Amino acid sequence: MITSYNAYNRGRKANLFATYAFRRIFERMDKEAIKLHVDKSGLEHYVSHCARLAATTGVISGFGGAATLAFGVPADMLNNITQQFRVTVAVIYARTGEHEVSFDDFMSIVAISIGVEAGVVITKSVLTRVAERLLFRMSAETAARVVPFLGAAIGGATNYLFIRGIGASVKRAIPAR
Repeated sequence: MITSYNAYNRGRKANLFATYAFRRIFERMDKEAIKLHVDKSGLEHYVSHCARLAATTGVISGFGGAATLAFGVPADMLNNITQQFRVTVAVIYARTGEHEVSFDDFMSIVAISIGVEAGVVITKSVLTRVAERLLFRMSAETAARVVPFLGAAIGGATNYLFIRGIGASVKRAIPAR
């Protein structure tokens, strides 16, 4: 009984953290700047720009091997999620003409783009599943970063490809207008 209660509390805390973290990243994004960048350079250029930014922290976190993992991986995870959110806003804008979207609608699109089933109403369990999927993906590449230099190449390449893949996935999720 105590074990299930502890698991319930951990799940509840994960829900609260995921909701808080995702909402905070979403609210701090400069959606107007994203709109302007897409208008000026185009969607593909913007997605490539975000992928390069994600690759940068992948390289930095893997460059020093195990010595940089402690500080580099959390920064890399935050940057990857931020770039994923920026790409999602850019695609939403390019496909619909709207760059201001509700958090719930936005998270539904994020969930679909990474393969999490999301209903019409975003729930805390969906947010937790999104967080779990992202953490699993990012932790899988962390092991390869233990080897200096090789870890930088792996970290940069996987981050770049992840963000490019997110762009393609979000495009599939949102029909063109």
